This record gives sequence, C-alpha cells and structure tokens, in this order.
Amino acid sequence: MLAKSKEEIVEALSKSIWDFKIGDNIIYNLKIIFALYEKSERVPERASLFYKPLVVLIVSIIEALMFDLVCRLDGATSHFPHNLIEKRTEIKQWIEKKKVPITKGSSARIIRYKIGQIVLLFKEHEVLGPSETAIYDELIKAAAMRNRIHIQNDRKSFERDENLVFTKTRLEAIERIFQHILDIMRTLYVRPFDSGQKEVWIEQLSGEGK
Repeated sequence: MLAKSKEEIVEALSKSIWDFKIGDNIIYNLKIIFALYEKSERVPERASLFYKPLVVLIVSIIEALMFDLVCRLDGATSHFPHNLIEKRTEIKQWIEKKKVPITKGSSARIIRYKIGQIVLLFKEHEVLGPSETAIYDELIKAAAMRNRIHIQNDRKSFERDENLVFTKTRLEAIERIFQHILDIMRTLYVRPFDSGQKEVWIEQLSGEGK
C-alpha cells in the first residue's frame, strides 16, 4: 500500500508537474491503482493477483513523472529548476542531441524517451541526487520489472515464472521508489507558482468522473 494519502500525492503533483495533460493522465492511472488496492484488501486471499498490475501502473507513473521533468528541463526558461541552473546549458544540449524526428525525414525533432534513457540523463547530471545514489540502479530494475508486462519475457528478466517475479516484497520496493521520486519532485522541483490543479485533481481522484 502507498504510504502517502491521495491528498499528499496530489499536492506533490500539483507543485511539480510541468505538462498538465500528463498530470491528468497520472491521476487517471492513480484512480486505477487505488481501486486495485481497495479490491485487494477486500479479498486478501487473492492479493497476489494484484501485484503485477500494481507494479506495471506505478512504474509507468514514475516514468511519466520523470519524462515530465525532462520536458521541463528542455523547455523551461524562468521555470527551470534553480538547483540545476549551473548545469542548464549542458542539460539542454544533452536533451537536444537525443531528440528524434517526429516522422522519418522530418526536420522537426521531439523528445521520445524510455525510462532507461531518462535515468542516464538524470544520473549524468545528478538530477535525483549524487550519481552513486542507489535510486538510479533501482529505477533500471523497476523498468525491467514493468516490462514484464510482455508475458513472453524475450529479454529474460527476473524469474521465468511470473508469480515469482511479482511478489509483495518487490511491490513494496516499487512503492518506496514512487514515494521517493514524489518527495524529490515536491522538494527539489517545485514550480515557482501554484498551478491551481490541486483541487481539480483531488476531485478527479476522489470522485466518479474521468
């Protein structure tokens, strides 16, 4: 179970999200996550069946949070994080070099990252803390576990049997990573003004709407 309440999660998101549509979609996936937790609590004897979808969804949200920060690092001017201001030029150059064409042969280029590439960017520029911090390796392992959504496991990640891959212990580790990333966003990457999204997202997360 996530240690943070819905209100705490939304507050962290509302203070740090750059692209509000990404924020909307994170809220949608959080609604699914909380519904899965509620269901698993009602049928504890079948709780293990919820481990895989929870891992996949939580890691996908982590990736979305990190991608959103990359977009901010790429496009922000006055909203560029002050704690990274001395690295601003090299970070923007790194991102620019990694962009890909929108379509084949197009001169317009966009960010299209997977979590592994984002981790490389963040580790090289110590966005989540010193490069030797464990979080970077933990994120790579989390991504590999999330990619076990592909049942055939062509990359031979973890155990062959999925019931051995998705365990309570590993789910709890993923939950801790998510909460750690949220704390980093809430403390290091706060936007310079209130987005006004907190109340909207609380209503969406707690209500019956989209």
